Amino acid sequence: PALTRRHFFRGEKQSGGYPDICWFGPAGDPLDWERGDALACRLDGRRECIGGDQTDDDLYLIFNRSDEPLEFELPPNADSRPWSLAFSTQDIPPVFSGRSRSTLAVDAQSVVVLIHSRKK
Repeated sequence: PALTRRHFFRGEKQSGGYPDICWFGPAGDPLDWERGDALACRLDGRRECIGGDQTDDDLYLIFNRSDEPLEFELPPNADSRPWSLAFSTQDIPPVFSGRSRSTLAVDAQSVVVLIHSRKK
């Protein structure tokens, strides 16, 4: 359901959390659209964000189009639980590092999808 929406993403802050979609650069700051070779986005899976009848997990999509591996700062989750790897196009899975698994090394020309489970 986090990818199936009744309404187009608005990027507006939703009650009790993040916007329905947020774009980030590798350092975790707002995306510099002029650079464009490395970006990430967070999709909020809360019911009120997806317009559905149930809450889903949050997704964090990372795209490293550059020719070099990059470190990506991961946004914190409201419940402080870490992100986990859903899948990656890398030959070897990316490595979490930093305090509370807050940084992820992503190979050049790779896509990584992380998930934050809202199920306890």
